Amino acid sequence: MVTLGQKLPSEKRKKEIIEAALEIIDEEGFSSLTIRKIARLNKVTEAAIYRHFQNKKDIIDHLCSILFIDNPVISSIQKQGQDPFSLLEEAMERQLAWIEANPKFTAILFQEELFLEYPDIREKFNFYRGHKEKTIEQLILSAQKKGIVASDVDPRIFALLYMGSIRISVLRWRSEGFSYSLREEAKKLTGELFKLLQPEK
Repeated sequence: MVTLGQKLPSEKRKKEIIEAALEIIDEEGFSSLTIRKIARLNKVTEAAIYRHFQNKKDIIDHLCSILFIDNPVISSIQKQGQDPFSLLEEAMERQLAWIEANPKFTAILFQEELFLEYPDIREKFNFYRGHKEKTIEQLILSAQKKGIVASDVDPRIFALLYMGSIRISVLRWRSEGFSYSLREEAKKLTGELFKLLQPEK
């Protein structure tokens, strides 16, 4: 624990600010987030916060960048030389493992008021969500051309089901107090989803 006014390296201080903001959103909701509360939680002055971030929106934008840009799904799916089932299973497992290791980030996913207040952050969220869905669509289309995936599967609908199953699983996990292993859900989810992809023999 730091004392009031204690100086820390810039990156460490920024990390503490981000963690404090996330804690406030997780425990009290987005509407309760203020620079004053972040400063109080970190035992620093408000001026110290402004040395690292322009305003509250800048902090939120940074949080969303961690959640969306550093997300492991795209990098998993875009790997070469693996069958689509392995890629989708790895992507699901890595996504849920990351969320399980960072449960407080789930607060951002379900803070609709955040997106209402900051439409450009909503646009960022929609952009990365759309990019993930397109990546999955392309993977399914490519697999269909190779005869690995059933030809009557709609790639767009499957991508929506895949992404939606992650979201619903995370929402249920959060609502049940993170009381079970989210990673264990990955194999169950992909097992059921893959039944839709199997070509008829």
